[in-house]
Amino acid sequence: PAEFNTDTSQQALMRQIRSNDWRGAILVHPFPEPAVATISSRISTVSVLESYSLPGVDIVDTDDAPAILELVLKLNAAGHRRIGFVSWTYPVGGHWVARRFSGYVEALFYQGLEFRPEWVLNVHKNSPQLLPPDVNARVAQLFREEGVTAWVCAADHQAYPLMQDLAARGIRVPEDCSVTGFDGLKPPPGLAQVTSMRVPHEHIGSSALTRLVNRM
Repeated sequence: PAEFNTDTSQQALMRQIRSNDWRGAILVHPFPEPAVATISSRISTVSVLESYSLPGVDIVDTDDAPAILELVLKLNAAGHRRIGFVSWTYPVGGHWVARRFSGYVEALFYQGLEFRPEWVLNVHKNSPQLLPPDVNARVAQLFREEGVTAWVCAADHQAYPLMQDLAARGIRVPEDCSVTGFDGLKPPPGLAQVTSMRVPHEHIGSSALTRLVNRM
């Protein structure tokens, strides 16, 4: 997605669309909105797991905010009062991290829990953009210095490396610090299943293909 440059007329993907007579496309990863506008202006387009403001694109996605809210409520019910939110950064960010962050904020305010901007990593546009090792170090620091005992990760693929790093630093998950994810992915060998919200990827895929065929 990061290599799709709408400023050049010699775009490899558009040549493929023309030469192979594409009639439709399913977008799986977040693309820049100008790129999506270019694709959807030529062929029927359906996006999965990412939303766009363009009227010519249909979207099949999860309801992120209520799902994250439910995870935060479970953390609060388990006794956590200081809960942080963490994400990674990506070449093409998309909107999914912001939607999941909104569920986190809603849950904190709903439960009367403390919201601290410094407990939110890699979300604010003007905040320092931390690489995964720096994210893990910051989480460990906030656990020890400010007592942040639970972290909501925007995705499972972020949560599992965090769990491994915390264990290497002598912080046990979940005995000392709780971590949640999103997607319901299987854990890497040697790690327990993270508390997560399972995304029905097969149903989303079949629904997207059905919608695309109907559009074509």
